Amino acid sequence: MRKPWCWAVFVVLAAATGQVLAWNDVGHMLMARITFENLSETQRAALGGILSAHPRFAEDFEGRVPPDVLRSGEAEPWRFARAATWPDTARHFGYVRPARVREALVERYHRGPWHYINLELRVDAQGSYQEAAGAYQAAAGAYQADGTEDIVVTLDRISRSWATDSGAQRAVALCWLLHLMGDIHQPLHTVMLIAPGTLEQGDRGGNEVRVRAGRPGPRNLHALWDGALGKSMRWQDLTALARRMQPSASMPTAPNADAIDFAGWAEQGRALARELVYVSGLRRRVAGQSSRGESPDFRPDDAYLKRMTDQGRSQIILAARRAVRVLGTLELR
Repeated sequence: MRKPWCWAVFVVLAAATGQVLAWNDVGHMLMARITFENLSETQRAALGGILSAHPRFAEDFEGRVPPDVLRSGEAEPWRFARAATWPDTARHFGYVRPARVREALVERYHRGPWHYINLELRVDAQGSYQEAAGAYQAAAGAYQADGTEDIVVTLDRISRSWATDSGAQRAVALCWLLHLMGDIHQPLHTVMLIAPGTLEQGDRGGNEVRVRAGRPGPRNLHALWDGALGKSMRWQDLTALARRMQPSASMPTAPNADAIDFAGWAEQGRALARELVYVSGLRRRVAGQSSRGESPDFRPDDAYLKRMTDQGRSQIILAARRAVRVLGTLELR
């Protein structure tokens, strides 16, 4: 009997790590942990000093270091990894009281559109792509370059303004840089599928495609991919996994493969979504439902989930490698 998808994800990951992972907070922390391991001691110290100037450093960093992390002497890499999750903390500041203070913080720091870009993939009512294969691979800059504060524009702006930012601005920018380097390598943060009918305005990066599966589990395609590496992990387990992944993370790349190109990376995300996320069976089902005016849904099988998990790991490694490259261009004095 075929396993329910949620059990299949557990089996795949437990075999590899001994515990379920996550690309949500833990995935961002894993990416940042691998990045940290590939920085020089001088870079680590400089970035730690920059982060200490964060306006919320005491409350959101120092005040939240887990006791076991303190005992292990791992507070420095933990804070760096925590920085990669901070923009998601800024969505709600759930632990802040009273409500008026929490709401003011969200208003000050949360920027929803920075997390994604809606590059289009169009299909017909049969789920066939409406552009020729490869036509979506536009030259760098052929994205939403109209000034919209999307993920590409934001990453570019952070890089350009870093030299003139204040200490506090750099600290906040570091958090966003680490976080968005993870997001831009999650393919559904770069794309939206457009189909006749209920998806004529796009599926919002998979948010409008319901996942039909047993509970507990993600409710839509975007959440499924956000959690491609699972749900939760202790810091010690995350560190162990990051170190096991290090040989892959440290592999040399082809010439020019690490050239900094935020627009190009978003285009690569759309290409990945085209081939691996929106597989033919998914497209046919979703497009057919949409053209009939129904709410699209999808039931992933074990093979789909295995490919998603494997690709999720590859994307985390790629994001870390590129994050090291980007950080290496910044003035850290």
